Amino acid sequence: MVRLTGEAPDEISSVVVLDIKGSPDVPNQNITQNETGALILSPEQSDLENRGYVSSNHAKLIRDTELSYITWKETRTWMEWPLEISGDKVFDIYVTIATTSADNKIFIEVGEEKKEFQLPDTKGLDSFQEVRIGTINIPGGTSTLTVKGDKDNWQECYLSNIELRPAK
Repeated sequence: MVRLTGEAPDEISSVVVLDIKGSPDVPNQNITQNETGALILSPEQSDLENRGYVSSNHAKLIRDTELSYITWKETRTWMEWPLEISGDKVFDIYVTIATTSADNKIFIEVGEEKKEFQLPDTKGLDSFQEVRIGTINIPGGTSTLTVKGDKDNWQECYLSNIELRPAK
């Protein structure tokens, strides 16, 4: 822990230089399989690419005690998660979402795989449901899973967890 004393030279923007001894101990940030073999991708762990930030339509991470989620208003926003698995595997994709129509399509990319999935209507942005949308192949090792919206088939939706369960 670092404690700073005194006052910042500039109340809006100041730079702090921190010299450390030795190499920093950086923990592995990759999401790995849990005891059941699943990968749980939470909104908090996502790298939220928010190109819509220039307007009021930018996505927001909502942290709630019951359920955290991303308000996904436009397709200039997308999410990424770093993954690490021991070998090539096929996963069933379960998403926890809230939508107002069945007009939303998403693309999920990982490794060489890029697939399109239709999101069902959950009957409202306050009506979260966990739904299975399909399967995806994930290569062994370290990779990045990216979720993007289809600009031709999109309406605002809320995205909570994505759970990748080993396919039976």
